[in-house]
Amino acid sequence: MPKSRESLFAVAGGLMQIALAISILFLPVFATCLPQGQDMVCNRQSYIQQGGSRWGMSFWH
Repeated sequence: MPKSRESLFAVAGGLMQIALAISILFLPVFATCLPQGQDMVCNRQSYIQQGGSRWGMSFWH
């Protein structure tokens, strides 16, 4: 367990980065909206649904 305030902030920051990277993999973050008549129809997909992999996400980001 971190003993100083600085190391506690560093650990908290690292955990937030891990949580953000994992959420980008699974949450629908890419949206394409097209007009159909008077309405807009939006298609939302996650990184994995678009063909990305967990390895690619962790390696490149």
